[in-house]
Amino acid sequence: MSISLFAGAHEDAADEYDRDNKKQAAVLFKKACVNGEVWGLGCNALATQYLRGEGVDQDIPRAVKLFTKSCAENVQQSCIVLGRLYYNGQIDIKQDKMKALELFEKACEARYQEACVYAGYMYMQGDAVRQDKMRAKKLFTQACEGNQAEACNKLGLIHVQHMAEQEKLMAKEFFGTACNNGSIEGCKNYKILNEEGY
Repeated sequence: MSISLFAGAHEDAADEYDRDNKKQAAVLFKKACVNGEVWGLGCNALATQYLRGEGVDQDIPRAVKLFTKSCAENVQQSCIVLGRLYYNGQIDIKQDKMKALELFEKACEARYQEACVYAGYMYMQGDAVRQDKMRAKKLFTQACEGNQAEACNKLGLIHVQHMAEQEKLMAKEFFGTACNNGSIEGCKNYKILNEEGY
């Protein structure tokens, strides 16, 4: 009985949010979060409102606490947002790229491909971690298989750096996948290789 009651509170909050009644949504999401309803989704939604200042005063430290709670309850979108906040640093958040990488990898392991792209970039660039192009390629491959256009484009760029014709053909395939998934950069790169006869 309590599960359906809590699920109802979350649904009511989502309805209020959709109706642009952000203050009432925040009240209901807070209730859902405190009650541990719907596996941390209430905390994630409330954290987003505090982050954006929607229906509540903007409060980034409070948003971070709520995203942290929600991430601990395996709401991977919370882990990704939290990772981005730590990666970039904010007025009230000290930059911590290692913490960001940890959060991205957690979400990536749960098959959230956007997180794999972020972690892949960090490994590719050696950003706060020792450069590991093979790890980056593995992460980009996983994300590309999950239709993340950026990852497919990045894989194409990795393969195009090699002079072998087979590598360029693989690059063209990745650029095509990136293009088909909405990457303008992927389309441009595909066109270049196509014009070169690959």
